[in-house]
Amino acid sequence: MKHFNSIVTAVVIVMTTSFLSSCSSDGDAPNAVETVNPELPDPGYNSSLFNDVFTSGAEMTLSLAEVETYLKDDRTGDGWEKFDYRLMDGFGIPVPHLLVFKEGKVYTPLAKWHSAYGPTRFSTALALLAKKGVVKKDAEVLISRGFTLGESAMNVSGRDYKVKNINVGKIWLTSSDKYVGGRTGNGGQHLYVTTFNIGSDYADNWYRFDSVEDAYAWVIEAFKEHYGDEVNLNDYTGGAIIFDKPTFNVSMIEFELQMYLSGKRPL
Repeated sequence: MKHFNSIVTAVVIVMTTSFLSSCSSDGDAPNAVETVNPELPDPGYNSSLFNDVFTSGAEMTLSLAEVETYLKDDRTGDGWEKFDYRLMDGFGIPVPHLLVFKEGKVYTPLAKWHSAYGPTRFSTALALLAKKGVVKKDAEVLISRGFTLGESAMNVSGRDYKVKNINVGKIWLTSSDKYVGGRTGNGGQHLYVTTFNIGSDYADNWYRFDSVEDAYAWVIEAFKEHYGDEVNLNDYTGGAIIFDKPTFNVSMIEFELQMYLSGKRPL
């Protein structure tokens, strides 16, 4: 996901992508249940290639290219039903669009927005800093995450991934989670089959940090240096949008960090 290089862009993107969140699917008419279990590795999957790639210590980037979504509930029994998440209001994919393996660590992007909250305060501060050339345009802030490697599996930041297939340029990973409610009212499970392109590019507008706290400390310090304690957002929208409450200040960024540290908001 590209960084919002202006407050206007931030608002537009949030409005046009407001259908994303972590809600369950609510469709009434079920699709056909898959005859082949999408959780299982593809025929011909070469586990030795996975081991060679991920135990070599090579620096690489996994970029999300495609997502297929499935659900399992009372209607599907033991099978999986495929659905198009793009048609579901309030549905999001809890999988990072980028995994960066570099210098023995694994990084994923810091969240820039949430459907429930809009753009993060961090991303707003970053957009303002980009206006003054403090950070590069479309900056991506990467956070070091916990990582473990298993047999045809990995865990990144607490989420389990199983390998479905791999070749020299792509890897297919599956991950799942449970949800409550849904179309039957009894909850169920979502499955995400994700395709990642494997590359070695590292962009010059990526900024790496060992923790969320380090990233916030960095952006707060830079904001204070270049803007002081607060700004009027209406001074930076070019008149395209007039905010009723335009004041943006350091305490908002600090509060967002505290919400993350208390476990009330993922980043």
